[in-house]
Amino acid sequence: AALCIALSRNKDKPEELRAKAAELAELSLIAEDWPHYSRAMIRLKRSAEAIPILEKKLEKATGSTELLRAVAWSHWYAGSKERGQELLNRALELAPSNAMLLLDKGDMLKDLKKQEEALEAYNQALFFDKDLAPVLAVKRARALCELKRFEEARELLVPHLALGARIPGVFQAYGACLASLDKTEEALEYFDKAAREFKSDPSVWRSKGVALFDLRRYDEAIEALDQAVKLDPTDGRSLHYRGEVLLASKQYATAIRTLPPESLAHNIFHRLLESWNSHLKQRELQ
Repeated sequence: AALCIALSRNKDKPEELRAKAAELAELSLIAEDWPHYSRAMIRLKRSAEAIPILEKKLEKATGSTELLRAVAWSHWYAGSKERGQELLNRALELAPSNAMLLLDKGDMLKDLKKQEEALEAYNQALFFDKDLAPVLAVKRARALCELKRFEEARELLVPHLALGARIPGVFQAYGACLASLDKTEEALEYFDKAAREFKSDPSVWRSKGVALFDLRRYDEAIEALDQAVKLDPTDGRSLHYRGEVLLASKQYATAIRTLPPESLAHNIFHRLLESWNSHLKQRELQ
């Protein structure tokens, strides 16, 4: 339980979280606690390794919703999204009022860019378990933001702001709503709060960096985006925004020295598009 809570809160340093995920994977495998085993392996980015073990267990317990859920997410994170959905739907056929399964369904639909369907699944989950309200508020708000229903998303989060230091995503999602409503200064306050409480979450630092970039506070933006990249070097979005800041602040030599060529090329392409769409005169264009 302690290991699971630590992974949920996401407040420890990345190396500490990896160690806890590894310990959780080992303990849950011994205990045959398959939901926690799959969760730990997904966190370690080893979901493909878990699939044969879980599939074998599922053969002997075809009616286990816990096993179906574990195998579904393992397939999903291993890249077999169609198989993941199929297994989760099988679990929902067995337990149609299970709030966690409905929440999972919403997450999968949101990842597939089916925001309206995701909202419907989240609303069903809330109907069956009101205790999930804070977590579902974050998920519903993010789906609403994807649909550009920013004010509706913001209002949904207001009752849960008092839990922002405990529930991951509340401060960040609220800040994202404010930023989308062109209230970037206010948004930054909430990104700052999120960064203080969830120091190990790269997406929080990326959000803060983007807000600082929009405010043309370039040095601070680079510091925040550097932290995001340090926490997750594979996150292409943080690298992209870091490139945008470096080009906007004319730090070309630093951009060439520190950015992967494909990332920098993407930034330059965006600048070329901006020039093209600005209808500049010949001298300005040159």
